[in-house]
Amino acid sequence: MILGGSAAAGIFAAYRLKYRCRVLSALLRSLEYMEAEITSRLTPLPEIISVLSKEAQPPLGDFFKKMLGRYNALQGESPFSAIWAHSLDLSPELELRPEEMRLLKELGGVLGRYEAEQQIKLIGYTRQRLGTMLDGAEKERERQSRMYGILGVAGGIAAVIILI
Repeated sequence: MILGGSAAAGIFAAYRLKYRCRVLSALLRSLEYMEAEITSRLTPLPEIISVLSKEAQPPLGDFFKKMLGRYNALQGESPFSAIWAHSLDLSPELELRPEEMRLLKELGGVLGRYEAEQQIKLIGYTRQRLGTMLDGAEKERERQSRMYGILGVAGGIAAVIILI
């Protein structure tokens, strides 16, 4: 039982690394969609968020659903940037690191407030930074996933030996 528990802990740690890569990848796809919609059709943000709330993979789709619900409830009472930031704060399932959270909140502060050209520039910058973060996360996953599994099993074996 001890061996199984420690192995499971190692496997869970490896899963979290994979999950982080999945979230960052889904964020990048969502930002690509936003950029394309603003560039080609000048689509209003609520419409973009509505589409993403239905089409983005969980847990990102849930983030956009929270945002859309909050936007519809507070329409006109609160700026989009505050709704975006609050929705990020209410989405711990995204497991964003502080730098990623800061970057996305910075983007939210520009969306809907400035000309389309400025929004597109910041979306592009955010995509570039998140792409770099995704590359780093994938390298970390490759390096550490196997190690976490091995350490989990080894820790369990050590615990069993000590208890015997």
